[in-house]
Amino acid sequence: MTALVLTVLAVLAASALASGTEAALFAVGYPQVLAAVERRRRGSLALRKLQEDLTRPIMAIVIWNNVANIGGSILVGGMAAEQLGSRWLGAFSALLTFLVILFSEIIPKTLGERHALTVGLWVARPVQLLTRSLMPIIALVELLVRPLAPAKVRSTSEAEIRALTRQGGREGTIEQDESELIQRVFRMNDMTAGMIMTPLAQVDALEASTPLGKLNSWAEEVTHTRIPLYRADDINSVVGVVNVRQILQGLADGRHDQPVAALAVEPWFVPASARTDDLLREFQRRKQHLALVVDGLGTLQGVVTLEDVLEELVGEIEDETDLESQDLIRLSSDALLVQPGASMRDVTRALGVPCEGEGRLGDLLLADLGRIPRAREKIPWRGLSVEVLEAHRQQVTLMRVERPAPEPSPDTA
Repeated sequence: MTALVLTVLAVLAASALASGTEAALFAVGYPQVLAAVERRRRGSLALRKLQEDLTRPIMAIVIWNNVANIGGSILVGGMAAEQLGSRWLGAFSALLTFLVILFSEIIPKTLGERHALTVGLWVARPVQLLTRSLMPIIALVELLVRPLAPAKVRSTSEAEIRALTRQGGREGTIEQDESELIQRVFRMNDMTAGMIMTPLAQVDALEASTPLGKLNSWAEEVTHTRIPLYRADDINSVVGVVNVRQILQGLADGRHDQPVAALAVEPWFVPASARTDDLLREFQRRKQHLALVVDGLGTLQGVVTLEDVLEELVGEIEDETDLESQDLIRLSSDALLVQPGASMRDVTRALGVPCEGEGRLGDLLLADLGRIPRAREKIPWRGLSVEVLEAHRQQVTLMRVERPAPEPSPDTA
């Protein structure tokens, strides 16, 4: 009887180890494995190698599990029939089935999934040895299943990384500001120069032939540091960009008759469709802080600065020269109090979301709705959540605009 009990325990243990190992290898996330490698945890390199292609390791574990279950059942069944007789064989088989389900499947798989990284690091090297020892059988199985299961290359999508980042922010694994920064990095690829530029109507510009002497009072009041220079009263004929500091230096040096164009550097033009992540690299490469945004016909649309691009990454940057817009009042990092005259670009920029349209927010909202919304009406619109706070028969006068909360990512099994 002792031999029978020991054999049953050995079969249950072999099967449980296989089940727990399989569950852990499926449950452990590849980012967790890479983090373990960076921390140089024991077994992390072997686990990373397994995670790069789990097909063969899983085949080896399945073969091992079936050998343990089938071979063990045959062995245990023979021993039980010899020692217990046919009278108790049925009851013994039922008990063995229950024990296999509970102790060789449910419990080890639950533990393997719950402690996936720890178990994975512990079993990685033994699984590698098992896989090598069973390679002849695995090669035969691969030959049989290859037409039905083409090879799959592991990859991690942007959506998965963003979901993991949001999950980490909610769980406290990473700081909330770190999570937001990562989300902004991915949003940069969705933003263009046309979305974040300062429109031409708000750009300070100078006629290139203007003498420095005429800019004395102007230079003291201007709020921008880099000014486009145009020629022949045509704003689209930009010939250079000058730094206000150079103008002030020229005035200090007494060069009042010198045209401002003598201080200019060559202008840099970018299409309105240029992505902000590409712009950031170009700003670094060119060592410039301002680019002129043009459309497909070469018509000047506005200017975009290095600060504009950085604000898409880190949020609004304000200094003592920035003028507070009366159309926007920030309530929180995710909510604004907005008057209908506010520009769509300013609203989306303040909330850190892609700009889906140019013009005044009130005009765009009414154009999409085809009606004047009612007070207290909540409207999901162009990736924003809009609540009308005040409205009359003829117009909307005040709105609360929020960035919708991200959808919760599905729990990983």
